[in-house]
Amino acid sequence: MTYRNVKGLRLGLLPRGKVAPVQLRYLLIIVFFFLALSPVLLFRAWPHSVLMERELKEVEETHLLLAENVAASLQRYAEDVETTVKFLGDNLQLWGASPRLLDIMRPLGIRKLCLFDRRSGEVTESLILGGLPCPSVVLAASFGLDADSLESGEFRYSAVKMAPDGNNVFRFGLKLSDDILLLGSLSTEVVHELGAAIAFGERGHAAIVDQDGNVLSHPLPDWVRERRNISEISAVQRMLSGQSGVTLFRSPALGADMVAGFAPVNGPGWGVMIPQPLEELESKVAEAQESTLYVLLIGVGSALLLALLGSMVAVRPLEELTKTAKRVSLGDLALPPSMAYRAFQSREFRELHDGIRNMVLRLRKNQERINKLAFFDTVTGLANRECFRRRVQAFLDDGSAGNQGSLLFIDLDGFKAVNDTMGHDAGDDVLGQVGARLSLLLGGEALTPRHPILKDYKSAGSVARLGGDEFAIFLPHADAKAALNFAEDVRQKIEVPFPYDESILSLGASIGVARLPEDATDYSGLLKAADIAMYEAKRGGKNRACVYSASPPIRRERRHNMAEDLFSSEISDQIEMHYQPVYRATDMRVASAEGLIRWQHPKYGLLTPQSFFKMVAQLGLQRQIDKLAFEQTIDAMRDLAARNLSPKRLSLNIPVERLLDTAFVDHVLEVLPLPFRLSFELVEATYSDASVDQAYWAVDRLREAGVEFELDDFGSAEASLTAMLNLAPHRIKIDPRLTSGVADSPGIAAMISGLVRTAHALEIDVVAKGLETHEQVGCLRRLGVDYLQGFVLKKPLDAQDLAATLRDRLVTPTTDGRVKNQISAVESRYS
Repeated sequence: MTYRNVKGLRLGLLPRGKVAPVQLRYLLIIVFFFLALSPVLLFRAWPHSVLMERELKEVEETHLLLAENVAASLQRYAEDVETTVKFLGDNLQLWGASPRLLDIMRPLGIRKLCLFDRRSGEVTESLILGGLPCPSVVLAASFGLDADSLESGEFRYSAVKMAPDGNNVFRFGLKLSDDILLLGSLSTEVVHELGAAIAFGERGHAAIVDQDGNVLSHPLPDWVRERRNISEISAVQRMLSGQSGVTLFRSPALGADMVAGFAPVNGPGWGVMIPQPLEELESKVAEAQESTLYVLLIGVGSALLLALLGSMVAVRPLEELTKTAKRVSLGDLALPPSMAYRAFQSREFRELHDGIRNMVLRLRKNQERINKLAFFDTVTGLANRECFRRRVQAFLDDGSAGNQGSLLFIDLDGFKAVNDTMGHDAGDDVLGQVGARLSLLLGGEALTPRHPILKDYKSAGSVARLGGDEFAIFLPHADAKAALNFAEDVRQKIEVPFPYDESILSLGASIGVARLPEDATDYSGLLKAADIAMYEAKRGGKNRACVYSASPPIRRERRHNMAEDLFSSEISDQIEMHYQPVYRATDMRVASAEGLIRWQHPKYGLLTPQSFFKMVAQLGLQRQIDKLAFEQTIDAMRDLAARNLSPKRLSLNIPVERLLDTAFVDHVLEVLPLPFRLSFELVEATYSDASVDQAYWAVDRLREAGVEFELDDFGSAEASLTAMLNLAPHRIKIDPRLTSGVADSPGIAAMISGLVRTAHALEIDVVAKGLETHEQVGCLRRLGVDYLQGFVLKKPLDAQDLAATLRDRLVTPTTDGRVKNQISAVESRYS
């Protein structure tokens, strides 16, 4: 629907033959003329004052109806602008500025959008369609808006202003969140054109004003250009106060007594007034008195016919289109039903109906395109890395799907030469052909743009382009033999020369195969194992397939190298601390962070404690590593605190052997107090020996100094109710082996519910960790846990990324807004 095309509400009367359409204003004049003329002629003997009173009454009703209709049109226009601005604001936050968004702004007259941070005033994103660009720093007051009074999600217009280019504009503001404000400007051209289209008689017209009484549309161009304030007129004062009705007044513009219908525009607070000189009515009455009885009869019949026709033409189609517009504004993108064109239906109604259908189709296409860009590779049309990960993870999460499968990692041999010698266009063409061949091998797999990961992952294979010349295939239920046979089919398919232009290009394929569950039980492990196997295939001569094998000699060599590196003087520079945010279950805000140790090995990459901590304990180096991790964490958090970015609480896993180390306890007491609360996570297993009294003595010393304690892996063999009673921790952390099944097992849900009630009775908070799905998050929130932690919310971050997370004050663990909606949907399902 394009509001710039509203040059007047033009109605096309289309009988059987082709007749040029007439404007609706002329049709209304005819209808009103006959309705007014017929009773005057019927009672021509009546006094002039009686006829004038009747004529005035009919005109008042007509003007009021016309004013309310125009006000309703402006209200729908304002609602469309608000809906579109909210849509554009969400897109600016998620994906930034895009030329496609300008096409959405243009029909509504939106000239400029500026997305800025209220704390700094800096513009973060902008869309400019007309006028000057957004300044580097925007003050909300410069837009004529009180930003502090805006509620979250509230949209507000300013009074009409003059833009730097001399045009009249509205300024508007939308508060997206506490810190993000969207400001922009809107041309008044649409409002002016709508008002200018209303004209009848010799001097009957429409006057539209903003919420302060400034003229937006008027027959006098100077009044519009100068934004003349006419708030002293009583009719304007009444409609700006929210009233509608009819009044008589003296027009300062025309110097005549006028009768006017007026109505407010709900929402932006504008007003519409439809005035007409009284002398025109008097002339009309005089003409009516000269008519004949024959004309009277014709007029009565014509009035009835036109009234019926007007009802058929205007009311029913408007009701249908209004219902459709409301559904679209609520997000229902179902196509409106086709309108059966009638003989007396206006051209504008047909264009409006077709425009709404086209708008819905464009919105649906845009939605499909967004999904396609998010889950599809644009070069090959295959699933991208994220889509592939989700589909494999869906298979892994579905216990009923079985636990056997194979992942193939494919790297094209000789592809770099294609790019270097033939150019990237040739490379893209070859990649497309490779994607088509791999897809055919899987039975012509076709992903749907609307639901890119909703396919039968239990039985059908999945193929994706991971990036560059790397592809991956997942074969559910396939053992090593079946995977190798399929890999050989892939290799033979890729060996077939690729035609491009007038050349024939030859490639090979090095393929690594990883097996589920022999080589790994999670997606990352499978992909890494397949990648290692692919490099083994390349080292073995390329164009071959190799199954992953972590052979004992390789593992022994790796352990030996890692053991030597642990004694290296550079180990202090390689140990890193990462921090995983913990979210408050009530509002999904970051409440604290857990420090997790990592080893940035120069050869094997970033290693988790599971990869080396057993070796650390065997070598007797755990005390040094724990001390190094503690000191690095304190230094990093102090640095963040100096920038007002540290979390309110930081927890660290420590073995209770450290509590038996008085030097470590003294060192902790020396660094206190800290600009954040320090919490140690313990497990019960360490309390079962003869040193229990010394451990509790250390706990009491640290607790008195302000250190908090948490009982980790609660619900496992190491942490029980006895440990909770003995330690009296501030928090317990439920073992991931319980939280992983809470969404699928009523028994586990009931067990966790009981643990939560028991802990709360002892005034102990409950933390659910190891969360991997939104279903788990929703279910645990419903069960009343206090804090949530897991990869589905946020993976462990280094200190800089943690600072960015805390600086941005993330409410939900992703920026696309979908997590909160998914969690709410899950909660409602479990309620």
